Amino acid sequence: KERRSMAQCVARETMYAVATVLVMVAYGLGMFATWTCNFFKVANADRYGTSIYLGIYTVPGGYDYSRLPGGGYNGETGDDNFNSGDDYYSGDDYYYVFNGICILPGWFYFQGEYALERQWWQDGSLNVARGFASTSNLISFVSWITMWFGMCCGCFKMRGWRITFTVINLVCCLFTGLAFVALNNDIACKTNQCSLSTGGIVNIIAMLFFIAAAVLCFFAPNPKEATPPPPQQQVYTQGCVETPMEHPVHEMTTEVTEHPDGTIVTKKITLNSDGSKTVEETTEKPTVSVYSPAF
Repeated sequence: KERRSMAQCVARETMYAVATVLVMVAYGLGMFATWTCNFFKVANADRYGTSIYLGIYTVPGGYDYSRLPGGGYNGETGDDNFNSGDDYYSGDDYYYVFNGICILPGWFYFQGEYALERQWWQDGSLNVARGFASTSNLISFVSWITMWFGMCCGCFKMRGWRITFTVINLVCCLFTGLAFVALNNDIACKTNQCSLSTGGIVNIIAMLFFIAAAVLCFFAPNPKEATPPPPQQQVYTQGCVETPMEHPVHEMTTEVTEHPDGTIVTKKITLNSDGSKTVEETTEKPTVSVYSPAF
């Protein structure tokens, strides 16, 4: 039993530690999926048949977003040089400086980006996805730090502690999954076919990690705490063998009664620790000496 209990203790600690690492990795994957500009792919995104990649928050550089079906603002279709003015980058300048970089719409004014910005932050599906994804990232960040703290303080040994993080990890999984609502956005996916890209696949992996962490926390064994051994029995020595006393002595009383005929009765009453009594009675009769006179 002691070996089994020890093995369960080791398994509990190992499973909880692995769950903590999984939550930490899932947090990193969730952050990547939330802020990458490669969350989903829009097939035939513009009138030129170009396929582009978009994120939940960010968009990739090097693309004229006025060419999107919903990218025009107030009827603007977006030329190669979006409007005029010193505050705008031309298409060539923008492409060479920001190509392949994930940026937030509104950081720079470039081809069609101003038109995209007005809809980018007002799209209901994207805002729902941003809210749940960001909430999941925040909860998972606090979660893995608290789980590591639980390893240090020994709180992970409590069943309630592990059940709490089982529920938290499942909630993070749910919120992470709701980030896929972004595929219902009206900016590009309403009239175009959208599919998951690198960020979306990473988001799925983060969900699986949250589920695995929840399973480990829930099924971690909960061995019974070792009970102290019973008190050792008192022993007396007989020759070279130590023999445990059948009834450990708790209290002993002696009664001595002397009868008129000279008989002495000694009664020893022993109260054992288990509540029973042991009575030992000895009788001593007087010695009669016979005197024979000599003739």
